Amino acid sequence: MSSDAGVRSCEIALAALRAAADRLGLAPSPASPLGAVEGAGHLPDGFRPEEWKDALAALARPDRRIRCAVAGPSRLFEAAWYGGGGGPLCGWTLEGARARLVWPVTVADIAGLAGHALLGNPFTPRDSFQASFSPPALAAFAAAVDAVRAGLFASLLHRRPGGTFELERPHLEAQLADGLASGDARWIVTLLDRLLPPELAPRPSSLDSGIAELLSAGLLRPAGAAWTPGPDLLAVAAGWRLPLPAIAHEAIEWSGNGVVRRGHRVSIRGDGPLRTLDAAFGAAGACVRLRSVDGGDWLAELAGMLEAPPEEPRPLAHPADETRGCAKCGTRLPVHAKFCLNCAAPQEGPPPAGT
Repeated sequence: MSSDAGVRSCEIALAALRAAADRLGLAPSPASPLGAVEGAGHLPDGFRPEEWKDALAALARPDRRIRCAVAGPSRLFEAAWYGGGGGPLCGWTLEGARARLVWPVTVADIAGLAGHALLGNPFTPRDSFQASFSPPALAAFAAAVDAVRAGLFASLLHRRPGGTFELERPHLEAQLADGLASGDARWIVTLLDRLLPPELAPRPSSLDSGIAELLSAGLLRPAGAAWTPGPDLLAVAAGWRLPLPAIAHEAIEWSGNGVVRRGHRVSIRGDGPLRTLDAAFGAAGACVRLRSVDGGDWLAELAGMLEAPPEEPRPLAHPADETRGCAKCGTRLPVHAKFCLNCAAPQEGPPPAGT
């Protein structure tokens, strides 16, 4: 056990921790990390449950949880903090059958820890690009960014200037498949798959509708049977040549009736502006807003997200008057599409009547 300026920490076996909670009459609630632990361990020398009563109460009967995940090239490092009744949070990190506790912890402490990892060196000032993505559009965007990055790496390896990028469907399919099968978080598909909540993580089945949204927003441009990346997508890909470090934070509050608030943010340092992906969970489904932020704003916004509900962004616009039906199969396409995303049929000429 250790103590620094009123903050205490200790490492203790999970069974002993549950035994300490039971000794204090703190029966774990369903949301407690102690709920599945059986208390049959011996308390370590020097550990007095009464001195950790408030921390154990936060763990046993929490009404909020903050989680942080830091992506490395091959590993994901995770920590969590639990609290109840508006009081301080108790840090919780698992190490095998043992837990490391830190008490007391505030939201400012958590934001500050992430700031040390992301804000240690100067970075490019923020730019004006921002977009809100549905899950299919985010999957297609991540695949396109990785395809552009692969081209940039190849031009560097072979000592030739980077030229224009033409992205064909097999390129994007391969990036999605490789990214979801790999554990290397230096690739954006893998990174988002590991750090985003399941309902927002990239999925191969969403590629068609995602490409259509990117075309409608100008992030991809038609080039015969292929697409070229727009300036904003190229800028993001260039700034994410090495996207790490990247950190995800999630804040959940619940009551007896279930979850009452949920916020999730992924922060990507990269070589360019510091960019964030903020998730929103609404009745119409989940979506993500991507934008760049200054360091000071990032700290304030992260603390605010951990304390209060985030603003709900809207997905990329895809209005009906900007689409047409494929002349062969009827799939909805951007009006300027020259080939169908579903059946590959040519789409020359004006849209068919009634579409």
